[in-house]
Amino acid sequence: MQCKAIKRDGERCGVDWGLNKENELCWHHDNTRADERRRATSLGGRNAAEKSRRAHARTVHIADQMAPPTTAAEAMRWASWSTWAVSVGHIDKGTAQQVNSGVRTFLQALDKAEMEAELAELKAKVKELQKGSRRS
Repeated sequence: MQCKAIKRDGERCGVDWGLNKENELCWHHDNTRADERRRATSLGGRNAAEKSRRAHARTVHIADQMAPPTTAAEAMRWASWSTWAVSVGHIDKGTAQQVNSGVRTFLQALDKAEMEAELAELKAKVKELQKGSRRS
């Protein structure tokens, strides 16, 4: 058995598999399966987009070029590098966003550590002043 549909060129469709038993039409020509075709097309588009993203992603071994940041200046260097790397095509913008997110998190942690150290220093000075004022 073969699909009963007639193609644009006037010839009969040659598909002989997956026919609807009720109307003897293939998946492509059976209007009762239009929603199913749209869903499959949508999924195909998503898969193609994902394959495209993966094809454009590159592995960059930055550890050979820079050590992990330990100061704000080094973190700024990482952010600068990721901007440059996107502009020349070494990394995709998603990777750069992740790098810059890590840089932001690092800088926030660095700020917090500095504030905690300053606070501890101020507490020690206040304690000293309180001891001095009790003696007078």
